[in-house]
Amino acid sequence: ARDEAFQAWIRDEGEAELTPSTVFVSGRGGTATATVSGLEDADLVMVSREPRGGSTQPTTAPLLRAKL
Repeated sequence: ARDEAFQAWIRDEGEAELTPSTVFVSGRGGTATATVSGLEDADLVMVSREPRGGSTQPTTAPLLRAKL
């Protein structure tokens, strides 16, 4: 939807809290490319669907989870 975007979240090793990261939208074909920085101490990256401007914490279930 036009009022939604995707947002990456980072969890640093040993932490319980997620840190908000890159907000991005997909193109017409449904694909997207995003750069997520700050992964030096991360053990998990997630992507969720959020309001267009992003959120301070996830508001939907993750669409993608990647353990690092």
